[in-house]
Amino acid sequence: MPFKAISRNLSNNNPFSIKSKRSQSALEYMMTYGWAILIIVIVAVILYSMGIFNPSSSVTFTSTGFSPFKISSSLCTPLGIDFSIIAGPIPNGASSLNINKLFITSATGTNTSSVEYSLPYTISLTSGKSATILVPSISCTSAGTKYSLSTNLEYSYSTTAGNVITNTTGTIAGTASSPIPITFSAFGLPSGSTFTVNYEGVNKTGVASSNISFESMQSNAFRLYPVVYAGVTYYPIYSSGSNLPVNYNLEVDFISNSTPFYIADQGAENATIFYPYNFSLGRNITLTSSDYGSSGISLTPNGEYAYVVEDNGANKTAVISASTNKIVKNISMPTPCAITITPNGEYVYVSSCRNTNTVEVISTSTNEIIKTIPVGDNPIGISVTPNGNYVYVADQGSNKTSVISTSTNTIIKNISGFYYPTGIAIASNGLVYVSNSGNGSVSIINSLNNKLIGNIATPYSSSPRGLAITRNGKYLYVTNGNTKGVSVVSLSTNSVVATIPIPYTKQLAFSPNGEYMYSTTPYAYPYQMEVIYIINNSYKNITVGKGYYNICPINNAPTGNGAEC
Repeated sequence: MPFKAISRNLSNNNPFSIKSKRSQSALEYMMTYGWAILIIVIVAVILYSMGIFNPSSSVTFTSTGFSPFKISSSLCTPLGIDFSIIAGPIPNGASSLNINKLFITSATGTNTSSVEYSLPYTISLTSGKSATILVPSISCTSAGTKYSLSTNLEYSYSTTAGNVITNTTGTIAGTASSPIPITFSAFGLPSGSTFTVNYEGVNKTGVASSNISFESMQSNAFRLYPVVYAGVTYYPIYSSGSNLPVNYNLEVDFISNSTPFYIADQGAENATIFYPYNFSLGRNITLTSSDYGSSGISLTPNGEYAYVVEDNGANKTAVISASTNKIVKNISMPTPCAITITPNGEYVYVSSCRNTNTVEVISTSTNEIIKTIPVGDNPIGISVTPNGNYVYVADQGSNKTSVISTSTNTIIKNISGFYYPTGIAIASNGLVYVSNSGNGSVSIINSLNNKLIGNIATPYSSSPRGLAITRNGKYLYVTNGNTKGVSVVSLSTNSVVATIPIPYTKQLAFSPNGEYMYSTTPYAYPYQMEVIYIINNSYKNITVGKGYYNICPINNAPTGNGAEC
């Protein structure tokens, strides 16, 4: 018995027996799961050959050469070739490198084998800075094809010895992509007319009923030109801008030089028509039968309707047909103060201040209130971003600015740090300017993160209210309610560079072509509106009705005008 016990224990610890059992288990495992493993391996090989799991296949672009520059990205589509270029260390103590021309000496996978292209404007880069160059005269015919470009880049720089013009060479290669377009559509132009868009230095012209498309670029700088047809000049509401989203369709309304402004009279019960092309006043449109007055007005982008805010007891917004100059509807709402209209003309945002503290959203298709949004105390100023995505509200009583998403009609951010915020203007580059009537300054908001990034000091003891930005984005005009003058602020230095001696101004608005600005002086007598010539900041007076006037010509875009107007 003891021997048998010892014999059994030795058998269980036999290493050859253990190894045999492991081999048998492995064989059984392979027989059971081997086909599944084989299928997984085959699928992985196929996916690798298709480019998935293959890191090198995701690289659609390579570049060599081009010193002292570096090509950081390239895109070739049927609309053209663009590439981003970064300046490296600049030779010989020069401050910048200037790119003027390029020569594609040989090319494969494109519609042409060579091209000489002069840039529409000189690109000047300091070390580390980048720019995107679009070459529309050479393109890739279809997505997925391989392309290769041998390129000679001409550039120049200045030294103490003089201007140096030289060349650098390199290659750009990659895989063609499907185009991602930027599209421009024109509205308000007569049938048979044409319009022209400049996009990243390239001009394209199309008929009024068609779209003009470009390949999406990084900075998206664009400009639209006035249209002259049958002796009438039509001006684009959005004359210039940048940073449009990719695959975006910008719908641009054009208005003629005979299109009137509507001036809201806060001291009476009417709106006055003003014709900017000859500085003349038209008829008065009666709004109410009692002396409530109107405090804000905005015109739809297509110029068909004016929305006039009536507060101080009337508590409604009147909708005026521009073709008949008659009221087509009165929309009841609590204590309305300020108004703005989205660039697509679909929605009107009206702030109800004093005791209500809400923003009413009106659908222009039905002229009904579709949403009421609670905001801060006394929301006296309001303006919409040029892309129509956000509405900024100056909550004067709360010393903050509310940010409303137009897609959800909800507040996404409350920004603090203001002192009686009153007026709002939004530049095409996304910077938001808010006037602080309590401390004589203008705050700057970065709309990308909705944070305060700076302040602009206006004259001491002033009470800045109305704001307007020139079409070229270089200057901000600020009305100083408690002092005489309109301040002209350089947005490159954020400092006041001039003062126009107009007494007790309240609101500002631009003419369609951006050459003139109109300012109201509600506390002067006789009640006046000033026409400011932007070129030299000279002005003339026009006597208007009862007083407390506000002007809003065209939907506040792209320059904004956001205090009770």
